[in-house]
Amino acid sequence: MLGELEMPTTIGMKSEGFYDRNSSFQRVTMEAVIGWAREAIAEMTLPDEPAPITLADYGCSEGKNSIAAMGHLVNALRARHPQQPLCVVHTDLPTNNFNRLFLSLHDPTQNNYFQSEGKRHDGIFSLTASGSFFDPLLAPKSVTLATTFISLQWMDRVPDVPIPEFIGYMEASPAAQQAFARQAQEDLTRFYSARATELASGGKLLIIIPGSDGQRRSSDGGYNLLNDAIGDLVRAGRISQGRFESFVMPNYFRTLEELTAPVTLPSSPLHEVFSIDRSETLELPIPFEEEYRRTGDVLAYASTYTGFLRALSEPVVVSGLFEPGQDRAVVDELYDRVRARLVATPQRYTVRNIEVAALLTRR
Repeated sequence: MLGELEMPTTIGMKSEGFYDRNSSFQRVTMEAVIGWAREAIAEMTLPDEPAPITLADYGCSEGKNSIAAMGHLVNALRARHPQQPLCVVHTDLPTNNFNRLFLSLHDPTQNNYFQSEGKRHDGIFSLTASGSFFDPLLAPKSVTLATTFISLQWMDRVPDVPIPEFIGYMEASPAAQQAFARQAQEDLTRFYSARATELASGGKLLIIIPGSDGQRRSSDGGYNLLNDAIGDLVRAGRISQGRFESFVMPNYFRTLEELTAPVTLPSSPLHEVFSIDRSETLELPIPFEEEYRRTGDVLAYASTYTGFLRALSEPVVVSGLFEPGQDRAVVDELYDRVRARLVATPQRYTVRNIEVAALLTRR
């Protein structure tokens, strides 16, 4: 008999196009490092023709940014091998809105790596694979270049430690923070191990995730905002105190040292499996923060910031904070409180785009 499947900590991002419309932060982050992969393609050993070259993006969400990223890499590969078959695989959880991805990919009004004005490009094949990226998703040694953008901060499991005072581990007790760090390291090792299985020798893995520079985290500001708005609804009796005290966002924001530790530590089983081509801590611009500094339009700022935060947090918030069958109007109330707090004190919740990134080679 098959055992029960363990449910992931998140079912994905807010769907029906909402995530795609509110992901300029993610687009800027992807574009900051996609050139690393383009440069690698110019020099790396590729499969001999006519064997296909396989690209895989892990954590594609609704697809807008994943399609754009793969377009950069397809163009770089076509510059070297104009006719070689290219297989592009977009992966995410089974609950992801893959329909949105395919609608965008086949939209005859758009041009992308798969088609232009409704006409397919020769020799390019687009596929999806569903499942947790903490496990292998593709055939062994089948992938030439793998990417993951702003996904690996999501944890496979949340440690069973109490954090009643805040929605994230970052303001928890030292013991709770250490438990999150250990689980995050275990998750990362599993992710690297799965990619080591799938990547061909000489294959590349590009990662960029919201992280920490050792002093600040990418979550600073946004998580404080969400925590304060939830507190407003707890005090209003719309969310139970017990639910708030047991809820935690299933994220961990790594330093660059933590991101590379499974590869660099001699005691790691992956120490001889990958080499590091390049790794950096980056602080990148955020479009809605830049626009606010330029215009001072606090209403536009609050609206865009709220959309960004809602796109990535709502599914987790709904499943963790609300009682089964609870009036869904409270969801809108929560994000209305987010917006109202931003309008009232925008400087209190300024968010920073601190990212850690690495390009690895499978030995």
